[in-house]
Amino acid sequence: MKFQRNRFMFFAIIGLLCSLSFIYSSKIQARTKRKRKTPTTTTRMSRKRRTEQNQPKDIHIMEELDNHLKSGMPVVLMIHATFCGACKISMEPFADAAEDNVHVQFLKVEGDKEGREIADKYEIGRFPTFVLFDKQGTEKHKFSGGGSPSSVLSQKIKKYIG
Repeated sequence: MKFQRNRFMFFAIIGLLCSLSFIYSSKIQARTKRKRKTPTTTTRMSRKRRTEQNQPKDIHIMEELDNHLKSGMPVVLMIHATFCGACKISMEPFADAAEDNVHVQFLKVEGDKEGREIADKYEIGRFPTFVLFDKQGTEKHKFSGGGSPSSVLSQKIKKYIG
């Protein structure tokens, strides 16, 4: 008889603990739902208005880069890596700068994978690295660092490419 009473108490306590943990977890979920921020309307708007024409193009081999450099348009090349957090942060400002500067071609290459040949040619030591080329295809400026706003990139384009 004592064994059955202890067993009953054991399951009663387990049931009580389960119900308390359920109540506690539902309160936490309700709090986190209130705290979540929704994306701003400007972010949604900027993603909607982008078209394929003014988006940065992915390139993989040196011949593709050479064709773009011979096109007679200024080129901004972003050499990034898939593992790089700063590169991921820089993608949005890079796309914004491409949208603002329609007279310039914007290219991206993964320097740690297919684009290793391009990264070696321009002696890339850090990711992301931005290389600015003029209309003749000559390198005008190279700088590294991620997370910079699109206005900084646009200023450098105006300063070095024109």
